[in-house]
This record gives sequence, C-alpha cells and structure tokens, in this order.
Amino acid sequence: MEYIGNIIYDDKLMHADRKFIIFGVGIYGKKVLKYLTLNGLSKNIICFCDSSEKYNKCSINGIPVCQTRDVIKKFSDADYLVSGKYAKEMYLILRQAGIEKIHLLMF
Repeated sequence: MEYIGNIIYDDKLMHADRKFIIFGVGIYGKKVLKYLTLNGLSKNIICFCDSSEKYNKCSINGIPVCQTRDVIKKFSDADYLVSGKYAKEMYLILRQAGIEKIHLLMF
C-alpha cells in the first residue's frame, strides 16, 4: 500500500515520473481522472482498468479502458488508484495479484 486517504494529500501522485492506472470507470474513477487532469498529470495515466466486460476496448477522454486481469499482468509496477464504493474489493484483487503500489483515495 502506497497511500490511504484524501486524494489532495497524496504527495506521491505529484511526481512526474509516476505512471497511473485508475481502477474503475464509474463516478469515482472519473473524479480521479479529473483531479489528475487539473494537476497536469493526465499524461501519466496508462489506462483505466475495470473488471466488467462491457467497458472492454472503450475509452474515457481518450484513455483506454482495459480488463483488470490483463492490466495487472502487463503493468505490475504501475501505481493503481482505487476509490469509491467497491474500493475494498478492488484493493483485494490487486493485493492477491501481488500489486504493491496501491493508492486508496477518498474525496
């Protein structure tokens, strides 16, 4: 776990060399995207990931949405940004896959 708390206090997000994956394409995933965009970090976003098949091969504001299992295999060293109603489930999926750079964000 890299960080738990309010997104505005996660100092690690502000490092230009970080690469992000936003877990979830719902309301909170879009809020995370908005925050990163407002802070000039949208170029650091690799993709969204979501477990639902219905979002596969879609994009949000030009950022691709990929299947969680595929993203975890390909980008195990990225920073995963998790927020919202299903944050606990998302966190558990990532931890079981061995992902360590998890930011549990609140608004």
